[in-house]
Amino acid sequence: MTSIDPVRSFVATQTALLAPTMHEAMSSAIHGARTRMHGLDLTKYPTQFSGLVRAELREDLETRSLLDGWTVGGDPRQMAQLTLVNDENALVFRFLKENRGNAGGVPHAGPSRARQRAWNQLHLPFDPDPAVEPSSRASGQPATFLLLWALKNAHDPELGFTLRLVHTIDSGTHRHGATCDMEIELRPGGSIFDHLAFRGSDESGDLFTIEIAEENDGG
Repeated sequence: MTSIDPVRSFVATQTALLAPTMHEAMSSAIHGARTRMHGLDLTKYPTQFSGLVRAELREDLETRSLLDGWTVGGDPRQMAQLTLVNDENALVFRFLKENRGNAGGVPHAGPSRARQRAWNQLHLPFDPDPAVEPSSRASGQPATFLLLWALKNAHDPELGFTLRLVHTIDSGTHRHGATCDMEIELRPGGSIFDHLAFRGSDESGDLFTIEIAEENDGG
């Protein structure tokens, strides 16, 4: 089993650069989505609310100057798809809503072969060694991570939201789950917390299994 350890600190550093901006932008996006759905029960229309959050977040991020080579990517015409891309370091953070109906809340890849390839990255396709030229890191498929968000309480958005970065090493299924080897929490105020192992896991090598179900918001 390939270890995430050689790239953990590298990805954590990149996440820390984005964390303050992402928390501020997410607060604005959720407020904007709630305003657009004023008078509607958010728990009755979770797909619509999730799509609006992605759209609001994209609009907000496109007005900002992201740090250290990061840009906004994805095709907004495809269910408001949103990614954060760093071409120089061959990194993609794919923004998705958690599915709280699943243990662990992480969406699986589903039937799309492109998503399955992105989720199934046992061997990360770049070298975090600072001596390696960035162009060499970006020569192959970028390393994809999932940037997951959720309201802390769907019935009371005022309680805030969670935001975390995870890395999967298989595409997962709703029955058998998927294996993850990295989780970084983006905390309010812009700090991060690197969970070196999934809480409660008995697996060796800092790996954890998350039960996965079909993501239902088109993210």
